Amino acid sequence: MTLMNVFDMFDFDSDGLLSRNEYSAFAIATADTPPDDEEWQLLTSQFDARDEALTMVGFLFMHECEAFSGDDLAVPDIWESLYRLGYDSNLQLQYVSFCIREFFFALHHITAYN
Repeated sequence: MTLMNVFDMFDFDSDGLLSRNEYSAFAIATADTPPDDEEWQLLTSQFDARDEALTMVGFLFMHECEAFSGDDLAVPDIWESLYRLGYDSNLQLQYVSFCIREFFFALHHITAYN
């Protein structure tokens, strides 16, 4: 349920998809780097996607694959991402960063002119 809420948090236009810009906002908010062209192509080809954007099913499966990848750092990394988004160890949202939407619109404005 928590990851579904995270998906909704970054689905700024409420179309049921995470566009590249929306996913980039998620990546930056969780201290990751936005995907480059090759990484985005890989994500949208390996996980459920439509119109070059990740579906919620794809987003959830991506995290499931990461959690069960065998990488000892994968689960701690997922927790760290959740903490950065305002969740506590009981998966309760403690605070929301109000700059998330503003950041998305700034990012969208920047990429629209590049």
